[in-house]
Amino acid sequence: MLLRRLEEKDLPFLLEVRNDESTRFYLENNSIFSLDECKDWFNKNNPNWFIIEVDNEPVGYFRTNTDEVGADIHPKFRRKGYARQAYKLYLKNKKYARLWVFEDNFAKNLYEQLGFKENGNKKFVRDRVYVEMEYKKLKIGINLVGVSFNDGSNGRYRNYKDALNGLYTNIVNPLREEGHEVVFYLFTYDSIEKENILKTYTPVIKSTFLDTNYNKLGGGDVVSNGLKIISLTYISSLEKLIDEDLDLVISTRYDINFLKNPFKEYKYDFDKCNFLWREPEFMDLPIVNDTFIVFPHHMTQNLINSIIKMETNPHMGVGIAMHNIYLPMVDEVGKERVQWVSDNFETSITNNLYKLMRHE
Repeated sequence: MLLRRLEEKDLPFLLEVRNDESTRFYLENNSIFSLDECKDWFNKNNPNWFIIEVDNEPVGYFRTNTDEVGADIHPKFRRKGYARQAYKLYLKNKKYARLWVFEDNFAKNLYEQLGFKENGNKKFVRDRVYVEMEYKKLKIGINLVGVSFNDGSNGRYRNYKDALNGLYTNIVNPLREEGHEVVFYLFTYDSIEKENILKTYTPVIKSTFLDTNYNKLGGGDVVSNGLKIISLTYISSLEKLIDEDLDLVISTRYDINFLKNPFKEYKYDFDKCNFLWREPEFMDLPIVNDTFIVFPHHMTQNLINSIIKMETNPHMGVGIAMHNIYLPMVDEVGKERVQWVSDNFETSITNNLYKLMRHE
């Protein structure tokens, strides 16, 4: 496939696509234009549009106007994946783009698959809802925290390899397919698997391997400064990220085998701190899942502060793992900037999204 700059000789083909009723139904301006009108528009505006070619044959055109984009495919070439290919080709070297689409347009599913997300802007056009979507190419740091390998002789058995396929299949690869840059930050305990771990997650920007004696402790064990080991480890891992050049952080564990893609299952907002769901230990408190936290990089220090508040002054005295982190984070950044993506009450042990790969 080739995207070549629109020329005046292409205008008859452009109009053949543009004036077709099935095309106009999904355009904000559904007017029919003559060739003279089209030539006048072309000469006055010098549009930065492209003809989509496959094997030297035009199959459609790609519209651009600063950051706004769109594609229209000739009726006889539809359902062949050409629009998807054209968007991927155009967005390959772009960090941002936006478009408008009718809610009843089946192409909206394609845009979502490409990484476009609704930004809240909408209007009514011909009594139909017309929404704006944005594409943002992000640099995403996956912060892997906790035990990566333990043969079970001291503590619970864990092996990062048991969860590796789920992480790449349902998290890493889909994000990279959307055009995002994904890098790794490793914070774990030393083990015989250290070198293999460093080779497995690529690329690794920073890695920390703590003394193996810490591997024998449980997450709820309190260390000398009064913090639980799970919280201290988490804080230390986040401190490694503060000065990094990142847009988004995904903080999770080595032993989670993802069965589904959470970004497809739930509605994430990358401008907010996102927790998965509420945990059912204390129904009158917003206790949240702490195994998969997604937040904009600029909130890293806020999350550190929240963990410290959670440990030193927990709401209602509840100190289970890091499940009481929601309210401290709300105090830090405001309720409108924190959410759980599922209203269901679920647990880390029993849910349909992932399986914890550990045992006694």
